[in-house]
Amino acid sequence: MVDLGDISLLGPTALAAQSVLEVTASTGYQAPFSLSVATAVRIGNLLGEEQARHAALVARVSMIFALGICFILSSLYFGLRNQWAYLFNNDPEVVALVARVLPIMALGQMFDGLAIILGGILRATARQFTGALLNISTYYAIGIPLGIYLAFSKDMGLVGLWTGIATALICGGLASIFIYLRMDWDKAVVDAHALHEKERKLEAVAIENNP
Repeated sequence: MVDLGDISLLGPTALAAQSVLEVTASTGYQAPFSLSVATAVRIGNLLGEEQARHAALVARVSMIFALGICFILSSLYFGLRNQWAYLFNNDPEVVALVARVLPIMALGQMFDGLAIILGGILRATARQFTGALLNISTYYAIGIPLGIYLAFSKDMGLVGLWTGIATALICGGLASIFIYLRMDWDKAVVDAHALHEKERKLEAVAIENNP
């Protein structure tokens, strides 16, 4: 997320609206993130038990659940966009600005859930580097530069900033679908056992060197 010090350059109204939007976004993040943690643990256990088919099923169900959760949240944000900011602020200018940005955030939220769940799947399959690369490429190479450009160079303000962020979330969600569809679950089982064996040997060496 862009630093609030940068947002202050857009004025006090934008700064207040950004505070509302950040709290809203971080709160909405908790549900799919919790699901991703549970997904990672469950898939990790199933891969250890050599149940590739069941691991794939858990991944599929989790992606569907995340999409459903984010659809509900996005619908809530969109439907209550004109009233939402009153939970935090009574300034009519802040309320109006939040109402303009919330539909953009709601669109990004739909795709963000998929990326969050994929992060859990990648952690379970020891592919954290792929997840890190995805985040860097979408947020730092696309979303944040685009958002800053639209906000300041095109004078779109907070709307431009969140357009950039939403673009990053959409790109991340679409990339997550692509990565998920190309996953080889039988290979994931083999990789999981190879990693476990490597960790077991390292642990044995550590115990041997530190009696």
